[in-house]
This record gives sequence, structure tokens and C-alpha cells, in this order.
Amino acid sequence: MKKVEDELSDFKINPEKYVVKENDNLLLNLYGLLSIALALFLFVFYYSVIYSALFREISITKHTLFDSIFYPRAYEDAFNKGLASFALVVLGPFIFIALGIIVELYNNKKKANRLIRFILVYCYLLFC
Repeated sequence: MKKVEDELSDFKINPEKYVVKENDNLLLNLYGLLSIALALFLFVFYYSVIYSALFREISITKHTLFDSIFYPRAYEDAFNKGLASFALVVLGPFIFIALGIIVELYNNKKKANRLIRFILVYCYLLFC
């Protein structure tokens, strides 16, 4: 019994002596690559949607949904329309990233204050 107590106290002092730590970075690298790919897809999606919604005239065709969302020449056309439209198309996707970060930050706060702050931030972004 004394030996078990000594081992338990030694475990509390030096846990790394009893636990083997293995470094497996395969999943970390895989999740990192998937996150980067998803971020790039969302960035392309959002700048195409912002350009299509604000600056492009869409005609009714057989492939209207795909043609209206994914527009590969959005940067080029926005640059040709002027600096303001180019800045809006380039910086527009970050609005959605910021909204996602705000929602995530307020999900970690207390629930009573979370709803009030979220409504205030939403109203500020909506009316400014």
C-alpha cells in the first residue's frame, strides 16, 4: 500500500514520467489544409456574390443560379468600374468574416448580456 501511495504522489509531481506523449500532426495538417481550402472557397464565393448583387445585370437563362453566383471576372470588372467598386468587392468578404467573429465572441459571453450586445451590433451594422 505504501508503494502505491508513493507512486501516486510521484505521479502528481512528475506526470510526464508516466504518460507518453505522442505527436501526431497528420490530422492537424489535414484540418489546416481543409480550413485554407474552405476559406478560399468562401472568399471567392463572397466576392462573386457581392459583385453580382451590386454591379452586374443578370439575365434569366438556363444556368442563372450558377452564373449569377460564381463570376470569375469579378475583380477585373470591378477594377474597370472604379476604385470604390473594386474596394467594395475586395473588402466585402471580410464583412462576413467579421460578423462570424462577432457572433463567436458573443456566444462565449454570459447569455443575459449576449443578446443585448448582439442586437446592438446588428443594428449598428445594419444602419451604418
